[in-house]
Amino acid sequence: MKKYLALLVALVAIAMGAKADFVVGDITILPEEGEPYYLEVAFSDASNNFKGKLIGKTVEDDGKKHIGKMTLQLSRIDNSQPAQFTEFDKNCLESTFKTMTKQMAGRELLIEDNTDIIEIDNVALCKSIFTKYNEIEKVTLNYDGDCAIPRSMFNQINMNTEPFHNVKFYDLTCNIGGNITIGEHVFPGGWYVGNLIIYCNNENVAKKWNDYKAVNSESNYNYKVYLNGVEYNETSAVGEVTAEGAKLAGKCYNAAGQQVSADSKGLTIQAGKKVIK
Repeated sequence: MKKYLALLVALVAIAMGAKADFVVGDITILPEEGEPYYLEVAFSDASNNFKGKLIGKTVEDDGKKHIGKMTLQLSRIDNSQPAQFTEFDKNCLESTFKTMTKQMAGRELLIEDNTDIIEIDNVALCKSIFTKYNEIEKVTLNYDGDCAIPRSMFNQINMNTEPFHNVKFYDLTCNIGGNITIGEHVFPGGWYVGNLIIYCNNENVAKKWNDYKAVNSESNYNYKVYLNGVEYNETSAVGEVTAEGAKLAGKCYNAAGQQVSADSKGLTIQAGKKVIK
């Protein structure tokens, strides 16, 4: 039965336009007793050099165990070669999941509505890739070298959450060995994300997030940045990036990275230069 379902899922994915390199493995159902998870689905795309898993967590409701929120894991097949998870791959995976849940639960479910943990290990991501994943709670990014967080990556998180300050996405861990590049509108503009904590393992990454927060302060990016377990408030480094942001946007910032009026007293950053009044 399990192999039949896996074969059916793979055939439907191919029939819906998936290329032969996108492969869905067997559906593994673990014992319901004594296991933290009871469903795993492996998948891979050799042409983009990534493999992954969807892991369903066991939850209990009215004395019955059933699949709860999912963990999405992505990693490289060949660690010596680059890997990328594209919009096409995401769509193939989504159609596979819909078919699988239709067969097992009697109705189609979406990954974007049923995933709360994402773990990425050295796989490049395209822009807006997780835009509609509004149930995200925790994201871990592990990169041996440089990491790029594309434009609008989490742009619609918490769109269905009321009240606005009761956010779910509260934990972004960045284990980055090299530099980090952060695109525009990574988080939803105008939404309060004050519960989010970004954990970093090197100062360069912490500084980039701290400066990104400063430049986007008008959008209520009120999150906290931690470096090796300690809250990061390196205001001396803000000038570099906020100066660039001020130069582009014509804005003025104080030494703490907060946007202020152009006639503010003290040390400010205006048009890319430090000014003391």
